[in-house]
Amino acid sequence: MYGGLNWGYNKASLDDAQSKWTKGTHDFEPVNMRDIHTMDKSEIISKRDEKTIPHLRQYAPVWLVSEQFLEADDAVLFNVVFYHHLYGWVNRRYRYDGFNDVLYHKGQQTVSEDEAVELQENEPYVNTTVADIPNTYGG
Repeated sequence: MYGGLNWGYNKASLDDAQSKWTKGTHDFEPVNMRDIHTMDKSEIISKRDEKTIPHLRQYAPVWLVSEQFLEADDAVLFNVVFYHHLYGWVNRRYRYDGFNDVLYHKGQQTVSEDEAVELQENEPYVNTTVADIPNTYGG
């Protein structure tokens, strides 16, 4: 009992835990890091697309210009290029963390009109039939 509250512990169970800890007879096994499941590249790319495409749809059309798979981190670094209504043509870098299912914005640079015209010859990563410029996020 602590401060009038019963935390569900009794002295006998605490003494037992203390004796196991000091004697090294605890109930858990060490984990071999090789036994932990890591995702393969296709699984991470699939999860990345699920997270990324809804976000990038507001900027469509969007071209994927590079991607780097980080196997040890279950992550993907990638760059996309699109026309932003405030900044013009931008090359934006993202990191998708597959383990935590989080998309991180890592910065952006402007792209020249000539580079953008070259990209438009390729199929976009995210396409749209109608641009929704008024409803795009300003960032």
